Order: sequence, then C-alpha cells, then structure tokens
Amino acid sequence: MYEKIFEDENRNIYVFGSHQYALYYWTKTIWEKKLNLRAQLVHIDYHADFLTPSYSFDTLVSPEEIADCIKKRKIHYDSFIVPALTMGIIQDVAFCCYPNRHNEIENYINYETPIAIVNKLNKYLKGQLLSKEEKLLYAILYRVI
Repeated sequence: MYEKIFEDENRNIYVFGSHQYALYYWTKTIWEKKLNLRAQLVHIDYHADFLTPSYSFDTLVSPEEIADCIKKRKIHYDSFIVPALTMGIIQDVAFCCYPNRHNEIENYINYETPIAIVNKLNKYLKGQLLSKEEKLLYAILYRVI
C-alpha cells in the first residue's frame, strides 16, 4: 500500500498507505482551497515522523511537486511533518507518540502521550468540563465539539 487507498473529496477524507502522502493531500486540499494554512496537527503514531528530509521547501509548492519528491524518495514516511511546518501548512504539532526516538522531537514542548488523549476523551464522554485547549484538540481529532 503506497499511495491512495480510499478518497472522498466531498468530505476531505483520504486514506493512504504511506505516511508521507499526508503532505501531498494537505497540499492538494490547500491548492483546492478546502484547507487553510497554519493548521494544528495532532500526530498519533508510534514514532514522531519528525526527521528533516533530504529536500526542503521555503514556500508552499504544488501537490505535483510533493508527489514527485515522494516518488524520488526525497521525502520519506518519517520526514513529512518538517516540510509541512516550513511551508506553513501546519503551525503547531501535538505529538502523541514515543518521544525522542533518534532525537526526533528534541525540545518540541507540546508532547502528549496517547493515554492523555484517551483520558481527555473519556472526560468529554462523561460530560465533564473541558478546557478551551482540550476542546480544540477534540474538535480536531473527533469533530465532536
């Protein structure tokens, strides 16, 4: 499973096999004016995918250029978040993964454990009050608020 597995463009749902294609679909939806720049990413994974790729971008580039870089292996499964930050696609990342795998996250301060996310979701489901930050997180993750 490499590229697209499933796509529902009307609801902006894309399922793909390789992590780096997230960068392609983010760029695609921005170019189609379906997604705004400077989003917050909640990254839930075993590892951070926060390595710097061998190829960098100073400004937002076309989805075709991203796809070409992926196919030429300039962007890998563990190096797609840094280009998204440098191009302004995402402004901030909440990592829910094992920290500092090969010093990926380094001093990135907004790390949250997956169990913290689960605890907040349980708090929401029980009808308990959530802070503004927690509500933003759930609006992004689950679109329930």
